[in-house]
Amino acid sequence: MNESVSTSVEVTKDENGTWLNVDDATISLSHSPGHDIHNFFKQHVLEKTRPAGRKLGHWSRQTVTYVTGAFALTLVTVSAAGALVYAATHRAETLSNLASSTLTGIGMAIGGCLGSALILRFKAARHYLRSVLKDLR
Repeated sequence: MNESVSTSVEVTKDENGTWLNVDDATISLSHSPGHDIHNFFKQHVLEKTRPAGRKLGHWSRQTVTYVTGAFALTLVTVSAAGALVYAATHRAETLSNLASSTLTGIGMAIGGCLGSALILRFKAARHYLRSVLKDLR
């Protein structure tokens, strides 16, 4: 699926300053702040070269985040309910032996959910995870 993308890039200089021309768009390199030049380059060059499958919009990422979070919470709820039903339907001695293990498992599951929520919620944690995953690749 290699697809070729062609873009014409030209830098010109005149009495008004230095100009960057990408296809039909132009920006002043002499008078524009750096972040404007970066955004211009990103919009007119990088967006054209990025594979179509890699473009996820804000709503797509947010949908994936909420769906996977809801799935995790559902899984934890079903696990906790199953453990409680199992403990309630067996004899008292089994219940006394399994009570601490069940509560420990439920606590670990809730802790995992809270940890996941913190990771998904805070930008610094997301940035750290991205950098770790990038290093692992």
